[in-house]
Parts: sequence; C-alpha cells; structure tokens
Amino acid sequence: MPMNWFITGASSGIGRALALELAMQGCSIALFARSADKLEALAKEVEAAGGKALALPGDVRDAEAVVAAVQKAEAVLGPLERAAAVAGLATISPFLEQTAEQAREMIETNILGAVHLAHAVLPLMVARRRGRLCVVASILGRMGVANMSVYAGSKFALLGFAQGLRGELRGTGVGLTVVCPATVETPFLDKAGRTHLPRQDRFLPRLTPERVARAIVKAVENRKRMVTLPWMARLSMRLHELFPATFERVFYWF
Repeated sequence: MPMNWFITGASSGIGRALALELAMQGCSIALFARSADKLEALAKEVEAAGGKALALPGDVRDAEAVVAAVQKAEAVLGPLERAAAVAGLATISPFLEQTAEQAREMIETNILGAVHLAHAVLPLMVARRRGRLCVVASILGRMGVANMSVYAGSKFALLGFAQGLRGELRGTGVGLTVVCPATVETPFLDKAGRTHLPRQDRFLPRLTPERVARAIVKAVENRKRMVTLPWMARLSMRLHELFPATFERVFYWF
C-alpha cells in the first residue's frame, strides 16, 4: 500500500535509489538533502515513475531545518508513516591524517542527522500510534576497521542510539529498523576516498544502491529489527562477535 515517506540524504546513492523504488510503488516522498538542484531533478524522476515528490533542501546537522522540513512534508503530503535516516558522510584515510573538522563532520552527519530526524518525526508518529523509522547504518557499526576509525565509531554510536530508542518505543505502536550494508558502489566512495578502502573489502561483493533500497523497503514492511547485507557480511560479523581476536588476526593477515 502506498505510504508517505521522509528520506534524508535523498539526492544521491542509497537515498536516491530508495526514493525511486518507492515511487514505483506509488508512494509520496519528502526528499531532504543539501543539493536543491539534485532534489528538484530527482523529484521529477519520482513523479515520472508514479510517485509524488516534495523537494526540501536542508542540512541534517541543522535540527531546526529538519523539523521545519518534516512539518512542511506533513502539511503537503499528509501524515508521514515512514522515515529513513540515510544521510551519511565518510573520510577514508588513516586517523592521524584526518583533521578534527573532518571527524566532526562525520560525527555530526552520521549521528546527529539521525537524531534530528528522530526528534522531528517520532512525536508525530507516537501521537498517532503508528509509523516506522529506518536508520541506515553500516557493517562498520558492528566492526571497526583501519582507515575508517571515526566513521566506524559514528556508526557504532548510531547502532547504540537505535537500540536504546527501540526500547523507548515499546508499546507506542511505532517501530524502528536498522539496515547495515557492506560497501555500496556510489559517488560516496569517490568523495570519501576509495583508494584508502581496507584491502579486505575486496572479499565482499559490492552492493548497488538499488539492492540496498529494496532491502530497506522489505525490512521496513516486514518490521525487521536489523538487516545486514550481503549474507557474507552477516556471516563475517557473526564470526567477529563470537571470536573477535581470532577473526581480527585473520582479517588483517589478508
């Protein structure tokens, strides 16, 4: 059944793919990201694909901007039944080569972006006693790796936030889903610095934004707590949880 969605990080990558996936289902989608031009272009694609779109330029690090965008989305599209915190930022390089500003941007975008969206949409959903928030994290929220220490730290924090928040939402009628993908082939990698990706990354198949988008929709509609993809990543994370020291020795040996 078509629903009203709010997506952060909608202008490219997973967010863009999710918007187009939902458009084919006839959903109405509020598109939130910093690039106004990209959002307007995407809104036209969403409309052409059978959905309804509302472009809302803004920065997830600005709490007031997120709240204002959610309010406008509800006024134009109607009650938001689903929201996805997709916006993310990474700098892939050795920690000692990163600046404090780069670290701050990652932490504010990856953690506060989701927190700001939750603050904006959850009171509305709880008041209606229905709705679901989806947080897009990463397998690096389950295992940190070299050259991505701050990014992984932000995703660990995101998983902790989601886990605690899920407990607070018990009995409200509102649910929370976390999606943890492995490396996704998007322009995100070029901006982040793909040349510094851990060499072990080559053992996992690259995901497409479209595959992740389909997984998000399926996980949300099936009320899943957490989904990790692909299956090889899910297995790897489980082995790391069971045998952390051994797994890390093998991981860095390759």
